[in-house]
Amino acid sequence: MPLPICIEIPEIPDPFQITLPGGVTMEHINLMEVIQPALTPLVPLFNIIDTVVAVFNCIKAIPDTLGPPPDPTAIAACIPELAEKVNALLRLIPQLSLPYTIIGIIDHWSSTRSGRRAASSCTCSSRWSRSSAPSTAPPSSRTRA
Repeated sequence: MPLPICIEIPEIPDPFQITLPGGVTMEHINLMEVIQPALTPLVPLFNIIDTVVAVFNCIKAIPDTLGPPPDPTAIAACIPELAEKVNALLRLIPQLSLPYTIIGIIDHWSSTRSGRRAASSCTCSSRWSRSSAPSTAPPSSRTRA
């Protein structure tokens, strides 16, 4: 019984096209891979909106804090959220975001480097046998057979 030599390949659908802020157009077959870079520039806008809402909630808690009887728990509950939102906004300032970027690059480089070192030592030992591996010892320390 002969085997079929030609296998029918399904037709590839038309790629999705999306225009990013700034006028750049991207095309890709998977919509989720295209939409992520399109929405990334909107993150600072959402951070600003979150901070404004947190400030509004803290201002709304002031009358409860001062009212009879005074209860500081309302404002004490909203201050950690406000601090978190302001911290997210501070990362938008280039002088403060650059150290975070450098630390991220160093962390990624060191984790990649340590992974590469472990992989390279494994491949070196299997790639070279003891008899064919070049000697790295200085000529004076090599022994003659």
